[in-house]
Formats: sequence, C-alpha cells, structure tokens
Amino acid sequence: MKKLLLPLFITSLFIGCETIEINTPGFQANLEGIFFKANDSKGIKREQNSYTIQGITENEILTIKVKKSRVGTYLFGGNSESFATFEDKNGNIYSTNPEGFGEVTITARNTGQQYLTGTFKFRGILPGIDTLTIDRGVFFEVPYDYNVSEEDEVPNNTELFIAEINGNPFNPFTIGGIGDETKIIITASTSSNEIRLRIPIDADTGNNVLPTSGYSATYTNNGNTQGAESGFIYVLENNIAERFIKGSFAFNTASSTIEEGIFEVEY
Repeated sequence: MKKLLLPLFITSLFIGCETIEINTPGFQANLEGIFFKANDSKGIKREQNSYTIQGITENEILTIKVKKSRVGTYLFGGNSESFATFEDKNGNIYSTNPEGFGEVTITARNTGQQYLTGTFKFRGILPGIDTLTIDRGVFFEVPYDYNVSEEDEVPNNTELFIAEINGNPFNPFTIGGIGDETKIIITASTSSNEIRLRIPIDADTGNNVLPTSGYSATYTNNGNTQGAESGFIYVLENNIAERFIKGSFAFNTASSTIEEGIFEVEY
C-alpha cells in the first residue's frame, strides 16, 4: 500500500481561544494543552463515499471518519456514521461513539487534486477509565486515495479493512494482502494494534468457523499476540485470477473481542 509522508510546517500557532493555522499539507490539533502534529497524514475513500482521514506520529494515531465529503459540518457521538478516535502510545483508544461528542467541518474538497481541508474538535471516551478533549484541530489539503478501473464510473477503494476491537472502531493506517501458492495473509495495523487473517489461496465462498484448518486470525496489541479461540471468516469472493478477495470476520481471543470485520484486499 502506498504511504505518503507529508512534512508539516506551522506558519502560526496561537494559544488560548485562537486557532492553529497551517498553509501546507498537514494535520494537527490541541490535546488538552499538548500539541499534536502528525508526521504522516492521509485520507482514504471508503464504501458509500465515506472518508477516513488520519494523522499519525511515531506512536499515536488520530482518526476521523466522515460520512460524506461535501463541504459542511458533521456531528460525532451516539450512533452517528461520523466519528473520531485517538489511539495513544499505550494502545488506549478514545472514541466519540457512542458516549463522546464533537464535530468535523469540511471546508474544502478538491476532486481534481484529491485533497480535503477542514477543522475538528471532540471529546473521546476511554470507557470506564478516562476522557480526552481535543480542540483546534486542522487538516489542510490532506490527500485521499482510491483506485479506479477504466470501467468504473465511481471510484472504488480496493484496500478496505474495518472492524471493532472491544467495542472501539479499528481504522488501520496500513492495509495489505500477500498471496503465495498455499495461502493469503491479510494484515491491517495502526501504531500499536494489528489484525492478521490467514485464508487458503483456493478458498471457496462461504463461512469458515475459527479455528479450522487453513483459516486463522490473530490480534496483536503492543507486541502481545493472541490467536482466535472462536469466531469465523466468511469469504464473499475470491478471484484468484485477479488476486482479489473480500469477506467478513469476527473472533474472540483470550482477552479481546473483534467484531463487525470487513475486508476487500488485493493480494
């Protein structure tokens, strides 16, 4: 998967009630008095024209999902299709849904050059433990990716991987598939979390209970890897000639629950 490394240059930073301003591609915010500046930022067009926008440092990741990319304001919280999460260096995930709140405003979208600009603020909840308030958030001309075939009228993203980990949205920054003569390995990761699926290269469509021969799933958090003790991988399509697979999954490890998994990956 292509990664875009985008340097961020701050033209002016104002403390208090004023805003942070940037004029080159970038992603930054105020985390309760701590300045967050991403050294890698990217947008991804998802299914049904939703967009995921991420800013990542060496050990943190801030994710915004907005249900549409039209200029306007989209609210977080409750059962909103738009949400925000912040994953800290310890793998703790603060989320706006369902108990937090906030908003993202798309102020500009350039479909020709494929970038988004906007602002955001939100309160994320680490259930039963802590809250985090993030404000004065700005993403400026963050590029978004998708793949288009000559026959497609609407662009499609061919690298899709979403899930929930212990009730929190998992929005990986890196998605990849590798296939050899016997198996397909699908890996999706953030700075501290990784989900990995193993599927036979000749897998037919249908449901496969975990664990079973040829099929496996693991979840890694901060270097601690646990395998699936129960669950399933459902293969919806496996096109060996085109080297493309899609499906759904859910599984339980000794200490975590992974649900609502969907993947569409080339290998």
